[in-house]
Amino acid sequence: MSRERYDEECSLCRPAAIDLQSGEIVPDDHPMMQAIDRAWAKAGPLHRQAFHRVTCLNSRTPLDLALVRELQQAMQREAAQ
Repeated sequence: MSRERYDEECSLCRPAAIDLQSGEIVPDDHPMMQAIDRAWAKAGPLHRQAFHRVTCLNSRTPLDLALVRELQQAMQREAAQ
């Protein structure tokens, strides 16, 4: 695992969620996390790499931000189903 480089095999190189009321990490079996995981599984490498660059490397390039926005919207759609 490296914070500097995205690794498809790294279990920590994927989105996580925090319950804002308790401050606890949302468990994998929670419906919200399952929706996030479904959207992540459907995302292509460009979206996944952009997510890493934005969240870990603080990228603010327009392309990275647009790709992450698309990924966030996909997660919201999955959660609404």
